[in-house]
Amino acid sequence: MSDDDKEALRAAEGWFVANGLPYFVDDLRAKAKRGLSRQVFLPVALVALVVALVAGFVAGHNDRSTGVLGGVVAFGAVLTLYGFVRLEVASMGRWAVGRTLSSLGLLFPLVTRALPLLLLFVTFLFINTEVWQVASNLDNGVLWVAVLLFATVAVGFLLVRLPEELDRVDDEIGGPRLAVACQGTPLEGFAPRYTDRDV
Repeated sequence: MSDDDKEALRAAEGWFVANGLPYFVDDLRAKAKRGLSRQVFLPVALVALVVALVAGFVAGHNDRSTGVLGGVVAFGAVLTLYGFVRLEVASMGRWAVGRTLSSLGLLFPLVTRALPLLLLFVTFLFINTEVWQVASNLDNGVLWVAVLLFATVAVGFLLVRLPEELDRVDDEIGGPRLAVACQGTPLEGFAPRYTDRDV
């Protein structure tokens, strides 16, 4: 690999990280895969569980539901910290926040289109006696545990599906599609070399 190719590769890897796509960089992707392997992740999950039990015991000294909430939050905090350190979540989060802030001008048209349907949904599903009776009988801790449970299921689903989706992208991007996919990136000038190959 020539010096120009190495420089282009470094520029492309920097572009991927800056645009919230760290898993398209081979080293970072391998690091994330190692971080999700059983040998590495299970000890982290056990540490998170121990921290959660201690936090739950301390927080729930007088109220059991607050203790459950404290344990769940501590468990999530340890795993989130691990994600930021080992799974490159920080670069994805930075990109997402920047993208969100730059798209605030589109918020009003989007809200005006989505609000009528959302109001209809809320009216028939949430404005009824049974929902409010159930919600009023829940402790604050139990309510927040339920909310965090849905968030955990969503994150777990992403962690399972993400490696498969990345592998599929690697398999599908090749030939002429590679040149189109590289437009506007530091590799735009290098992509035509590979358009007639199966990459």
